[in-house]
Amino acid sequence: MMIHPAYRKIIGLPLRRYLHTAYIIKPCTGALEQEKQACYLTKTLLNEGSPPNQNNQQNEELIKAVRNSIIETMYFQRDEVFKFPKRMRERTRAWKLGQYKSQMSSKVLMNLLRVIWSSAEARSAGVLETTLSYRPDLVAPWERFGEKIQVSGKYGHLVSGRKLLPLFADEADIERSRDVQVEWDDVISPFFDIHPLETQFEANRGFHPDAPFPCPQKLLTLNNHFWKPSIHFGQGLFYSFAHAMTYALENGGVMGEELLSPVPMQYVSFNGTSLYFVWYQLNTLNFNEHENSVKNLAWTQELRLYDNVTEIVEKGADGPTDYNEYVGKRMSLVDFDRKKLSETLDNKQSVKVGIYGFNEEAASKFIEFMLSS
Repeated sequence: MMIHPAYRKIIGLPLRRYLHTAYIIKPCTGALEQEKQACYLTKTLLNEGSPPNQNNQQNEELIKAVRNSIIETMYFQRDEVFKFPKRMRERTRAWKLGQYKSQMSSKVLMNLLRVIWSSAEARSAGVLETTLSYRPDLVAPWERFGEKIQVSGKYGHLVSGRKLLPLFADEADIERSRDVQVEWDDVISPFFDIHPLETQFEANRGFHPDAPFPCPQKLLTLNNHFWKPSIHFGQGLFYSFAHAMTYALENGGVMGEELLSPVPMQYVSFNGTSLYFVWYQLNTLNFNEHENSVKNLAWTQELRLYDNVTEIVEKGADGPTDYNEYVGKRMSLVDFDRKKLSETLDNKQSVKVGIYGFNEEAASKFIEFMLSS
């Protein structure tokens, strides 16, 4: 007969599973200094910009395909025409526009993946040897400064492969990290805004040990438009670390020791207009703070992909110089010779859809990010 855990405690029977109190990081966590907290709690050294071994190659055809995909998604896949009241304040207008683009972010991201992964470059890059998992289970527990910490929750789209990504830092870079200390110089606690909850404190990758694509490579997430960059990067650091750590533990890594084979991991957050990239390399599972110890390494970069997509309605009005023109035909007038209707209705209709602030550097970086293997 099954006995509820609460009654087992009342009548003096031992609990089947012991619960621990740990500071929990979840997909909705938004701490005050999340980027700094993530570095300090995961013993990570942070660098600005992409890793030095990135190719930074321009692919004009794919960049143009990304641009066209954004225009067509924002214009043709919207549920209704997005308009503002004439007397709306500029601040409210900016907020509503950001919220609208955030709601469209999933459609934009999925179409960008379709464009990139269906290209010939994706086939040669080995993308066919990967799989995409939607919101896999994740529990990553560890201890730091005598406190239990855990990253958990179903979050984002995880790209997994048969092998790990190439390392972002070589052995010399890893050894140089011994001479740099991860410091916390703020007046608040490194656990501020991260709340303790009861948990079983057991690692879980969300995959069976014999899964055909066991190696985590990239995590793609969609987050709120009002999040500050520090929250985007903080979440990226925490969840990149968590996926890398659980993989390392399942493949011979020992908590409290340095890794013989570091684990690289990539992360990107998209809020509808901007991309927040994180490149992470797990080098150690030793979280004790002492001199001459190896640190984990990370790189972050924020790039705005575009500003807005609008239809050019008025002739001669100020509008984007970068636009696509689409022409549609009324099939009823093409199939049937209705002379009277053709005199009153235009058989062809054209519309100009422009894009403001399209950033080719951001598009190129995202393409390189997704084709890395």
